[in-house]
Amino acid sequence: MLDVADAPRAVVPPVPADRDPVATYYCKTLKQVRDVAYDIVIVGGGAVGAAVLDRLMRRKKSAALRVLVFEKGSFLLPEHVQNLHPRYQRLMKDAVARPWRRATGTTFDLAPQIPYLGGRAQFWSTWIPRPSDEQMPEWPASVKVSLKRYWDSADAFLGAVKPSHMGEQFKVFQSELLKQLKAKLSGIGHFPNDIQAHGLEVPLASRATTSSLGYRKFSPVPVLIELAESYPGQVDLVTGCEVLEIRHSAPAAGEAGPVCRATEISTTQGVFRLGPRTDLVLANGIVEPTGLLLDSFADVLPPFAGTNLGGHVASWFSARVPRAAWQGLEGEGLQVACMYLRGRVENGGGQGARDFHIHLMGASNPSPDTAVPDLYRLIPDSFDQEFLQQLSDREHIGFLVHCLGEWRSRPKDVKGSRVYVEKGDTVLDLRPGETDLKLRTTMDQQAQQVVQRILANGLDASEITYWHPGENGMPGAWEAQIPPGRLKDALVHESGTLWLGESPAESVTTTDCRLHQVANVYVGGAATFPTSGSWNPTLAAVAMAQRLADHLLDRRKKG
Repeated sequence: MLDVADAPRAVVPPVPADRDPVATYYCKTLKQVRDVAYDIVIVGGGAVGAAVLDRLMRRKKSAALRVLVFEKGSFLLPEHVQNLHPRYQRLMKDAVARPWRRATGTTFDLAPQIPYLGGRAQFWSTWIPRPSDEQMPEWPASVKVSLKRYWDSADAFLGAVKPSHMGEQFKVFQSELLKQLKAKLSGIGHFPNDIQAHGLEVPLASRATTSSLGYRKFSPVPVLIELAESYPGQVDLVTGCEVLEIRHSAPAAGEAGPVCRATEISTTQGVFRLGPRTDLVLANGIVEPTGLLLDSFADVLPPFAGTNLGGHVASWFSARVPRAAWQGLEGEGLQVACMYLRGRVENGGGQGARDFHIHLMGASNPSPDTAVPDLYRLIPDSFDQEFLQQLSDREHIGFLVHCLGEWRSRPKDVKGSRVYVEKGDTVLDLRPGETDLKLRTTMDQQAQQVVQRILANGLDASEITYWHPGENGMPGAWEAQIPPGRLKDALVHESGTLWLGESPAESVTTTDCRLHQVANVYVGGAATFPTSGSWNPTLAAVAMAQRLADHLLDRRKKG
């Protein structure tokens, strides 16, 4: 999914709700809502849009609050793909899109979009670490302080649970792997003890349920459908409706420069007019709202909007060791371990430190014929189409080793990584720096050391084998050498193009996530992150979404 050479299939064109066999029962068309006056309009039906809507409706004081959600995609799945049968896993490879083009000379790409209701959160891995203040450099102090009010509520919204609390399948192997990592990890070199998570684990968004079964990966779709059903006449979802342009009033002089208002939205289903007090929230990712705003507000946005494109460099591979390396798992059935290892690389020349982390997932699966459905649901990172095969071996213990490290760009650097618009197209210009590429290599080397010095657990390195993915219709296979394609030419968890700040001369959005130059347009999600560290961004994006919803409610209360 992250290999640039992999071209996704052509996307099935979205259809309005009245022609969608599922959405027609829960969603509406633009024609049905065109004449309704809404207080808040949200663009994007993913995790961030769902979080904004949920917070608005749970905290609203007025029964009259009306909210409209535009989603460009049709209805694909009612749930996260891993809450369904393993046969649906192939959608993670096929039901994707890249609605951008790459600048000439750009060899890197982004992970593809999921152009359906729920977005990437229908397929996401669900790691939700809580970043510390130290891990959020360049963020305004006032924002970091205010976020402390939202971490717990964001955890609750996503259904946070640590792997060690997820059931019998995590009782034995999770504990044994932790013992080995605690004893040996700090001796490898780039894994200082003082930055590790407690128990080397962070929560997963995997208990978003009140079921006694206690396990369900978070998906925005049930949240959106429940809110539409619970608040009829107040919440409407319009699917199959892409926003193409935001039109605005003529700029008027303001204290910090020209200020205008968004007045109407042009969509694939027609034009929707915004009321004089309607707020517009863009919660449709990072690249898409950036391109939309650059195209719609070219006359008012600062010239540096779209720069500061950051995220994570990536490397991953799968390894296995003979079952004899891990004693004590006999007779335990399926056992799974999910560890989160934090690393740091110090750079000279004033470059400072860069962080990385490893998603380390392992499985002892002595009965693969019957355990595959449970394994499919329990492993966080399931985008590799062959991961079930890699972790279903009676004679071996399999491990998925996925590394992510912080890729930093500079605000206002038009020669660095950025998003821009050219002839109506949204264009990606990805330019990893020397420090970014060095980090990718170092964290990959550190991951190999973890495998050889800890996961082999005393066995000779010659007994470790590595998965080589299948190509050209041929199946993958285990080999003695580590595969060459593990360093990904991709930017993962992109962020930062519409970063927030206090000054319109130094940032694109205010500390309340509003465009400095537009009175009623807000941005939700990681596009507003000044920096992204190496931590997975979803918890912070949801916390910021809840914070934004509270701001919108307070603003309306104050008139």
